[in-house]
Amino acid sequence: MELELALEEEIGNPDLFVGRQKEIAFFMQWLDKVKKKIGRSTAVLARRRKGKTALLQRIFNIIYTRNDPKMIPFYIRIPEKRSTLLLFSDFFYRSLLSSYFGFKTRAPGFINKPLNLAQLAELAAEDRVLLEDIRDMQSYLDAGNQEMCWEHAARAGHRISVLKDERIIQILDEFQYLDKFTYYNEHATEPMILTGTYQYLGSSKISPQLIAGSYIAWLSRIIGEMVGRYKSFFLKNLTEEEALTAVFNYARVYGQDVTDESAAWMAEACGRDPYTIAAMFESSFEPKDLTTARGISRVLDYETSVESGDIAQMWLEYLATVIERTNDINTKRIVLYLAGYKGEERNRKQIAEDLNLEMSDQDLDRMLKKLVAGDIIARGATNWTYRGLGDPIFDMVFRKIFEPEIQQVGIDAVRKDIAAQLEKLERDLKSERGRVSHYRGETAEYRMRYKIAMAGQKECHLNDLVHQNRDPDAPKIPDLRLVPFERVMKHTFHVDDKTVECDLYARAQEGPDMVIEVKDWKEKVHKDRVTAFIEAKGRLTGSLGADTLFLFYSEQPISDTNIERLQRTGILYADKDSFSI
Repeated sequence: MELELALEEEIGNPDLFVGRQKEIAFFMQWLDKVKKKIGRSTAVLARRRKGKTALLQRIFNIIYTRNDPKMIPFYIRIPEKRSTLLLFSDFFYRSLLSSYFGFKTRAPGFINKPLNLAQLAELAAEDRVLLEDIRDMQSYLDAGNQEMCWEHAARAGHRISVLKDERIIQILDEFQYLDKFTYYNEHATEPMILTGTYQYLGSSKISPQLIAGSYIAWLSRIIGEMVGRYKSFFLKNLTEEEALTAVFNYARVYGQDVTDESAAWMAEACGRDPYTIAAMFESSFEPKDLTTARGISRVLDYETSVESGDIAQMWLEYLATVIERTNDINTKRIVLYLAGYKGEERNRKQIAEDLNLEMSDQDLDRMLKKLVAGDIIARGATNWTYRGLGDPIFDMVFRKIFEPEIQQVGIDAVRKDIAAQLEKLERDLKSERGRVSHYRGETAEYRMRYKIAMAGQKECHLNDLVHQNRDPDAPKIPDLRLVPFERVMKHTFHVDDKTVECDLYARAQEGPDMVIEVKDWKEKVHKDRVTAFIEAKGRLTGSLGADTLFLFYSEQPISDTNIERLQRTGILYADKDSFSI
């Protein structure tokens, strides 16, 4: 089933979303529990730019696409701007009801732009439960009753789910901002603490929440005060396979060249961080070369330098809230010290002695807790141990900003040391011969997506990419150049009430489309797989254009007999050596 993007995803091109298969599988199981009224509200913990919002929005669209009438998704990002309780309550309520009607009527416009109460009342004209609920909200707004407006809005998901025997699944992004930007009225000087409302709502099995935030310590403190309400789910960096897949995917979408070796190295040099990988392709550094380790290192150096890089500017948002505000040299020394231990835990005594800190244990404890609260360091396994974030990109940025000041060394010396570390990483990866070939499944498919897309963009000649016919009686390979493809995607065809799944379907802007089978086994391809693709071609030929190309791609050897079978039925054959661009 093709995904319906009812909620416009901030990631932009939906093809940029890759990986996170384990996370999505976890939340699909969670949704099954929610349907049975046994799913607990969950807090997704991740630092900014770790792909948290992309995951949450994708979960929304998956629920929307499933179209189970009893499972209604609602997504809202808590605004990072000042508002009054009355205005925010109105916005929250209208967003929830608009999402409800957008799902029920299959009208995505309602989801992306909330309706006003009059429009919502019109849609609810035949639904007594919802119509009365909307009228109640209107009466509270008309009376200026701020407290009742918020109570009515916040509890709407649970209340409506109970009355209608449904499950409104609330996805509340940047949940911590409920305690920062909403004021009782325009004259108030202190924000209201609205997360307390969820002391009760967090226990709802009828309308559970997925809450998330960019500040782990901040959100952890909030949910820690709601003992047992929220189950914590930590969003980590991508796996090795997912990071490599992301590199190939971004290379395809942005139309930039990489090699198998440079893609593997970039994934590791970027710490398998999705934001950093994206920044490499979006970087304005010139001349940009992502086909070599040296070229990638130069782009990474540019992006982690304060005077030029988006990555550095993103991390500065974190640093400004803790480091710059205090301007305490000891806070900088502590962060740099812990970063040097690469995730190893150190207790307060070790920190004080190693850095020769002239402060009391109590003052050091307060400082360390402040750094943890600002997500600049992390707490260890106990209350008296601490560690660095273990993020190599953060370490690069932090070192470039503060190491010259702390260690009294020039920035060139810092850059040289970082470059040496990257060179060591490159040597370590080279020592693992054929690293890319260790990855199977999704990575092979995305490598082929990249190769097909780039072959079209470069208008490569088909004869240069596939094996020549060995059977003189087989159909000749078309003498043509590939043209840019509109999209290269996994696809399911529906033919005569039957489904035919293909690994990749490349839809051309002009010229022939292409259906591709991707095989990546360690052993030779079994004849049954070849037979299955031949049969798939037979089913699809009548429903696709007469000039549609069929390609069997295998990274591993295939027997001469199978190659001849493919080519005799008009199917092209290529492997990783022949299909190089």
